[in-house]
Amino acid sequence: WPVTLPQGVAMINQRRTNASHTRRGAIDAQRCSAHGEPERRGDAGFSLIELIVGLGIFTILMMIVTAISVSALGGINEARQRSELQAEAQNAMEAISRLLKYADVPAGRSAAIENASSSELTVYTYSGTGQTADVPYRARIFVEAGADDSTVVVSEVTEPTRVGSEWSWAGTGFTRQLLSLPASLGDEPLSITYWACDPKACEPSEVTPTGSGPVLNPDSDRVLAYLVVAIGDPNLPEAQVRQTIELVNLR
Repeated sequence: WPVTLPQGVAMINQRRTNASHTRRGAIDAQRCSAHGEPERRGDAGFSLIELIVGLGIFTILMMIVTAISVSALGGINEARQRSELQAEAQNAMEAISRLLKYADVPAGRSAAIENASSSELTVYTYSGTGQTADVPYRARIFVEAGADDSTVVVSEVTEPTRVGSEWSWAGTGFTRQLLSLPASLGDEPLSITYWACDPKACEPSEVTPTGSGPVLNPDSDRVLAYLVVAIGDPNLPEAQVRQTIELVNLR
């Protein structure tokens, strides 16, 4: 196609402009190189310093999240263990309460509770613990060392046999583990206090047992009114179970 004079002039000017821009870009690149400045590009990505800083921030955040998670899991496990200990102590208390509540003096004995201390006792009970009803079972509640380096609260119940007009407990008793706790406890996991009163005007007062024989002298005018029993880990008061058990057959 024939090119007119004005079109030719326009084409020449456009080529000069393009060449000028090219020379300016080359000169700018040379200046950046001379001053040690990197040539910037729109799609160059992240620099090494930016990556290092980003990784450092990410690591710190992950450490914080991990510490919070570990702390939360520790609190959950501790609460679960306390709940399990309290449930086990509650079950043990129910068994002990049943044995003590229906304590009574059987024929041939002088007291319903013997060989008592702050963490052990022997009680004669009509609680129907075994297979035979209306007989006085002998139940011993005590603390001993477990086979797995633990402290164990145990009940040992013996069924009686009739010998003439009296009862005998010569057989082997049935042993049941009521509660098991670590052996590192500073105090006993079972605590028992004894309260007696005059049947005519009952104002209970605490009695200190001797550890052998009856809790009260057989000639005493007072009778045992109730026992206060606490069972559980003494280092965790919130997981302990405490109950006042009235001796309904003795009052």
